[in-house]
Amino acid sequence: MKNLLKIFVIAFCLMIFSCSGGIIGYGVVNWSLPEYNLVAGDIVPVYVKSNVSKAYIARVGESEDSKKEIPLWQLSFFKSKTEAEHFKTKMSDTLFQYAKVTFDGLPMRSEPENTSKQIYRLREGQTIKVLWKGDGVPVLRNGKAIPGDWYEVITEDGTRGWCFSLNLSIYDEREKKEENTEPSIVQSDNILADVLSKNWYPENYAKMIAVNRIDIENISQEHGFLPGLKSGIARIVLPELELDFPYSRISKSDGNVYKFEGSNLSMQVRGANRISVQFTDTKGSPDVEYFVTLKTSPEELIEKELQRRKSIIKGIANRGPNFNSESYGKLQILENGVFLWSGYKVISPSIIPAGAGSSGKVSIRFFVSPKMSSNYDGVLSFKFDETQDEVHFLYALSPNGLQLEFIDTQNIEESVAKKRNLNPVILFFAPEGK
Repeated sequence: MKNLLKIFVIAFCLMIFSCSGGIIGYGVVNWSLPEYNLVAGDIVPVYVKSNVSKAYIARVGESEDSKKEIPLWQLSFFKSKTEAEHFKTKMSDTLFQYAKVTFDGLPMRSEPENTSKQIYRLREGQTIKVLWKGDGVPVLRNGKAIPGDWYEVITEDGTRGWCFSLNLSIYDEREKKEENTEPSIVQSDNILADVLSKNWYPENYAKMIAVNRIDIENISQEHGFLPGLKSGIARIVLPELELDFPYSRISKSDGNVYKFEGSNLSMQVRGANRISVQFTDTKGSPDVEYFVTLKTSPEELIEKELQRRKSIIKGIANRGPNFNSESYGKLQILENGVFLWSGYKVISPSIIPAGAGSSGKVSIRFFVSPKMSSNYDGVLSFKFDETQDEVHFLYALSPNGLQLEFIDTQNIEESVAKKRNLNPVILFFAPEGK
């Protein structure tokens, strides 16, 4: 019934506009349409926009009877031809560029920034259209920018967003490109098939979850072990290690050990949700890494942890937001993490750097060890606007006020505050009016 309605709507629109000849605007082709001999960037006159059939009626040839239905997402619509031509010019460097996704679960983001909202997750081997290159925020690994660029892309269902090029294989559609064939595997091996169907992340992610300490500076959707069934290239991606292993096939040896033939990589299945991967590192030394599956994706873990941290800052602000100390000045903490601190001369420059200013951002980056959790609620990190250095304080919040205790970074290990300073400096602030 729906198909009949769709056909009727299209036929009705074609009948009306074949008589009136009314052009309502112009469409720029987002994704090549070989069936109509159209490539990305071509401009076509549009006669009808149907929200029922979710399609435009556009003329794809020279004759008036060449009007065809084109899905809405495959055209970028403009009311004037001049606007359409400006849009095409913006696409000029990438008109024929498409990309294969090389990482399963690669996020598409709302902005060219690794912390912006995730709007879509791409599959390994999925084809996307590159619209253009943008100026984005560098993607960092261990404090260093990863080589690559941000591209705005569009999927086969019309979803648009931004992707970083690290996990994209970009190609020109005019160049004939042979599709990668999947390396042959033992089809009857259910264990291997199960492993290849899952996403594998560093084992320490599971440990973070177990102790409820998600270190967002050391967790990423892109880290893990990628068997590369479609590409024929297995990859290990860790914060300080990234290795590729091209292979021809996967064969089973003793027990649940699998060899990636043509490389020095092997994998042992240690359970339904745990594997170990053995390989030779860049120095020629044998190495092993462990990987696990997760019930919750790293992206979701990061988002949940960010919300937890924001709620803590908000709770402190609600208790104040103004806190006063006779010795250490006035401290104001707002819900968005902005702080104002004046009158702290007694602890500058011994704790707060000279010239740090009186404002900045306060955040939660670290955790406290179980032994310290009975006396402290956590660690607050103050980043003053006029200095690059952060100042960290153990803190405890009570109805009487906010207690801060300076802690050296040497007493923070793996994002956990392990012990107090030898000679602790304790600051107490009372809520304003008390």
